[in-house]
Amino acid sequence: PKFQKANTPYEGPNMSRMERLSWRALTSTQNTHVHPGGEGGWKTPLIKPVITPRFAVACSLDQMKQLGQLAKKHDCHIQTHLCETQAEVTWIQELFPWSKSYTDVYDTAGLLGAKTIMAHCVWIEEQELKRLKECNTGVAHCPNSNISIRSGHCDVRQLICRGIKVGLATDCSGGYSSSMLDSLRRALDVSKSLSIQRQNYQFLTLPEVFRLATLGGAQVVNMEDRIGNFEIGKEFDSLLIDFEVPRSPLDIFDKDTLEDKIHKFLYNGDDRNIVQVYVAGRCVINNKNCT
Repeated sequence: PKFQKANTPYEGPNMSRMERLSWRALTSTQNTHVHPGGEGGWKTPLIKPVITPRFAVACSLDQMKQLGQLAKKHDCHIQTHLCETQAEVTWIQELFPWSKSYTDVYDTAGLLGAKTIMAHCVWIEEQELKRLKECNTGVAHCPNSNISIRSGHCDVRQLICRGIKVGLATDCSGGYSSSMLDSLRRALDVSKSLSIQRQNYQFLTLPEVFRLATLGGAQVVNMEDRIGNFEIGKEFDSLLIDFEVPRSPLDIFDKDTLEDKIHKFLYNGDDRNIVQVYVAGRCVINNKNCT
C-alpha cells in the first residue's frame, strides 16, 4: 500500500492565496512524511509514502518542483494523473502556455522517473509516450473510472507496444469499485471496445490483463524485484481460491483444466471464492482453518 498526501494548493487566480496555501500544503506533506515512522522510518515495510501532486491544474509549477525535490530527498514514489480528459488537456495548455504538452509540465517540474506513477493517460500524444518511456515512468490504467466519468478509452495496447510500464488501478473515487477483479474485467471491456472502433486492432487477452494486475503493477511501482509473481526469492503474495465453495458463482466441470478454472474465476469469481489471502508470506485473511 502507498500512503499518500494529496496536494491541492489553490482554487483560483489569487496568487497570494495560492502561495499561502502552497506553503501550507508543502509543510503538511513534509510533516506527514516524517510523522508515521519517526526517525526510525516507517513502522512496517508494507507501507510506503507517496508524494501526490493533485494534478497540474491544481498545483503551481513551483510547488510541483518542491514536491519533486521532496520525493528525491526521501526516495519516495510520486503519483498524479495525466491526460485524463480532453478538457483537462486543453486547460493545461491555457495554464501553462509555454509547455509543449501536459507531460512536459511534469517533466519541467522534475516529477518524471522510474518511481513515478501516472494515472489514466487516455488522451496522451506520441511525443509524450516517448518521454514516459525515456523516463521509465509507469501508467496506472483505471478503466472503471475512465468509463464511469466518460473520460475515454485508454489504449493500453499502444502503451505495451512502446515498452511503457502498465498496471491496473481503481482510482480513488472516480469509479464504483475498489476490486482488482473489476478493474481486470473493465480493462478487457475497454480494449474490446477499441477493437470495435478500430479495424485490425489487437485487443488485450485475459492472460495479458492478468499480468497487468500482478507483475504489471509491481513494475509500475518499481518493485518487480520483490513482488508480482512467484519467482524464487520474491515475497509470497497470493490468494487461495476455492472454485466450488458453497454458493459459488462458478460452475466447474470435470473436463475443466486448471487454466479453464482460473479463467472462470477471473471472469466471474468474487470474494466468496477467496479462502485465504497471503501478504509477504503471512496469512492475513483466513476463511478456513490455516494448517
